[in-house]
Amino acid sequence: DYLIDYFIVLFLIAYMAIIAYPIYYLVIASFSDAQKIVDIPFLLWPEGFNTDNYKRVLESELFLRGVVNSII
Repeated sequence: DYLIDYFIVLFLIAYMAIIAYPIYYLVIASFSDAQKIVDIPFLLWPEGFNTDNYKRVLESELFLRGVVNSII
């Protein structure tokens, strides 16, 4: 029983890591420099930290229109 439980827990932890890393990667890539994302394929933390991506999105007219459409 304990051996089966141990393997189930290991499987679930591995599965969670496989599912969670892409979401984590999106967050850290959004704060990274674009060239660093291309140069380093496997990021564990933001490289060349900046918020230019968020500035660009928030200044975009299309983004604001999408927010308004979502509210309406």
